[in-house]
Amino acid sequence: MFVKYKTDNTMNKKIFLSLFVAFSLVFFSCENEPLEGDFDTSGGSSDQFSAKVDGTNFNDDNINVAVVTSTVEYISIAASISSDGRVILLSIPTAHPVGTYNFTEFLEATSVSGSYKPDDSTIYPALPGTLTITSKTNTSISGTFEFTAAPFTGTGTTYQITEGSFSVSY
Repeated sequence: MFVKYKTDNTMNKKIFLSLFVAFSLVFFSCENEPLEGDFDTSGGSSDQFSAKVDGTNFNDDNINVAVVTSTVEYISIAASISSDGRVILLSIPTAHPVGTYNFTEFLEATSVSGSYKPDDSTIYPALPGTLTITSKTNTSISGTFEFTAAPFTGTGTTYQITEGSFSVSY
């Protein structure tokens, strides 16, 4: 049995732009530029992220958090593993209060979106799955998540992202 999905090119462009912006923040930050100003050097980031991919711990070594304004203002949380390029990306509209939300293919005002990038070239959107915001202030957010990451085409390898949790400042 085949299911045919009707897609809207405008929406595809919006999700691609959102993912491009988020991944650009992760991979194209300048590490060797001199920084100016006063900085807090008291001990580093308190951001936390954990998950399992197909039952194996996702041991990230980098967490990037940003507030991005597109058609919807959202908090982008990207946890990555530098050695192999794997990334888990969560996008949560800033207007969402504490509660549970379903992942959708496109980020909308009433949903959340996410993806898993198992290598340097492929992005698998989070469908289906849920994200629960357990705590939120004007500067921090915490929660849990789980989802199935599947190819846009609907066929091919899928990944089970389970036992996900995050606690980050933005």
